[in-house]
Amino acid sequence: MICGLLFCGFAVLAFWLAPPDLPLQWQGILALFFVWGLWMFVAGLFNIGPDSAAAYFAGSVIAAIFAGAIWFFAWRQKTGASGGIPFLPEAWNQVMARLLLALGGLILALAAVAFFRMAMRKRGKDDDDGT
Repeated sequence: MICGLLFCGFAVLAFWLAPPDLPLQWQGILALFFVWGLWMFVAGLFNIGPDSAAAYFAGSVIAAIFAGAIWFFAWRQKTGASGGIPFLPEAWNQVMARLLLALGGLILALAAVAFFRMAMRKRGKDDDDGT
């Protein structure tokens, strides 16, 4: 519960102290810190175990938000992104960097689906047990 407050507090303090032209990527990361901290606070407050349906559902929501943010960054970032491969032209480097970022978003989206399926399976098992 304390860690959740620290995560939320860090994100709020960083937003408050950040310059007005903070890049979109950093705004997204700070928003994810806030969402994750909020989940940690709620999980600690209501004593939600890490192997519960609620925990898996929260993990799926957070992974889906993170995947959407990564896809948004991948397609919004037109210049400045680079794969850093020395023997490729700069245009190809930018495309490679954006494609790899989008691939990471796809992996996170698949993780979100897997977490959601585990939450539904766990919820169904909890309902069958009568607990």
